[in-house]
Amino acid sequence: MSRFWKSFLCLFCSCCFCSAKADDLDLLSRAYLSNKKYAKNIEVKAYLVTRDQVAKVFTEDNVEIIQKTNKELYGREIFLLVRCKNFGDYRSFGTLNCKFSESGNPISIEVMMMPGYMKSFGNSVLPMYSGTIPNDENTPVIICEWKSLYTI
Repeated sequence: MSRFWKSFLCLFCSCCFCSAKADDLDLLSRAYLSNKKYAKNIEVKAYLVTRDQVAKVFTEDNVEIIQKTNKELYGREIFLLVRCKNFGDYRSFGTLNCKFSESGNPISIEVMMMPGYMKSFGNSVLPMYSGTIPNDENTPVIICEWKSLYTI
């Protein structure tokens, strides 16, 4: 085997193993379990919220979150709240990219295993830098897309 092909094979294998390690699945498991089409069975809601709103989510049942305006969030401690509900047949997990209308880079969130037919939302919370919020009357817009989604 020529030196070029040995180098190419080594580079290819290292790329496969490095990318597989990102979500702790081997290459074959990732290919077999990957199912982005299943996203239609998962309801995803994302909000920028205050500490009081986060407390309500974790202390009360069936809380409905109302997105505050930028002016209401400006200068306060804020959090990214991502709510997921799987109403499909399979258990699922994956990585969700959340992108704000004001910023260019998405924030990735690992969504843990969700059982099928969930009755309530599973919640994930991340602290945010308050300097990302402008002081205006607009409402934050958060767009979420699955980077990777797996079903079992």
